[in-house]
Amino acid sequence: MAANPKDERYKNLKGTRLRLPLLGRELPFVYDEYVDPEFGTGILKVTPAHDPNDFLIGKRHNLAVINVLNKDGTINKNGDSYQGLDRFECRRKILEDLKRRGCLEKIEDYPYRVGQCYRCRTEVEPYLSPQWFVKMEKLAREAVKAVKEKKD
Repeated sequence: MAANPKDERYKNLKGTRLRLPLLGRELPFVYDEYVDPEFGTGILKVTPAHDPNDFLIGKRHNLAVINVLNKDGTINKNGDSYQGLDRFECRRKILEDLKRRGCLEKIEDYPYRVGQCYRCRTEVEPYLSPQWFVKMEKLAREAVKAVKEKKD
């Protein structure tokens, strides 16, 4: 959880930990310039494993990176009682559970862009995974050289 350091409403939360109402997981409360005090409550639920901006906040504040998705878009063991649910069904269930517990004040629509797969047009979920990269310069030089030598 995070608030803008200039937002006076949350100065009293410095150094505290907040408990997620549905999972019981405790999260540190941090202050970060990225948080817009004018948006919603002015508090941001930081999810470093599933949002590139939150990932940067997490790096700045050494926050745990907790992935809650399986590769197939279902919720993994980190999602506790939501494990096995499809991501869309999980979102509906979370809203129901928040309402039932009296933890949901209101729902507001706001515009945002959801990434889509260029082939099948399904929603793409940000997901941290190990990646590797190949330096191509040397390989390309050798390939070009081989092609040129073969032409001569």
